[in-house]
Amino acid sequence: MASLKGYIPGLARILGTTPDALYERQRALVRAGLIDPGEGRGPGSGVRATAPAVAFLLISTLATDRLNESGSRAQTLANARPKNRKRCPFTGMVRFVDALATVLTQSEKADRVIEITVSRTADRAEIKYRVGRGTARISEFTGPSPSEPGISVAATLNKDLLKTVASDVRSIILESFNNSEGKP
Repeated sequence: MASLKGYIPGLARILGTTPDALYERQRALVRAGLIDPGEGRGPGSGVRATAPAVAFLLISTLATDRLNESGSRAQTLANARPKNRKRCPFTGMVRFVDALATVLTQSEKADRVIEITVSRTADRAEIKYRVGRGTARISEFTGPSPSEPGISVAATLNKDLLKTVASDVRSIILESFNNSEGKP
């Protein structure tokens, strides 16, 4: 499996940030115990570029500009649950991070997503998606403090960026599978 650090330069270009900023977020997520640091040192070791690891990195990036808050905000939002439901109506998942990881790995889901929005001022996230021809629905996730203050701030990942990241994640997974099967 490819390392997340190896994918970070490409993800940074997609998100319009720097590789150093994303790598520091990765380190904050490892310190918070949200992603597995892997074993060993040097090439071939470290955090694996899995769909959940990329989902955590995206959530961290969307949730806050402040690196010192990235771990705690990512944890709170990753664990957000579907509002007034047991499972996400779009993905069937119970937590936001799992719903996002599902979207990243399933092209039919990624193709239907219009945007993903994460609040920076409340514990809320949304996956806006298409149902049928043009009908849009929102799967809303909330955490312990879901109420927005008088002035709210949110970050949105648009469909084009999401599709690009999802395609990359699927390629990484396929490449890892082929390598484990001994295929070129």
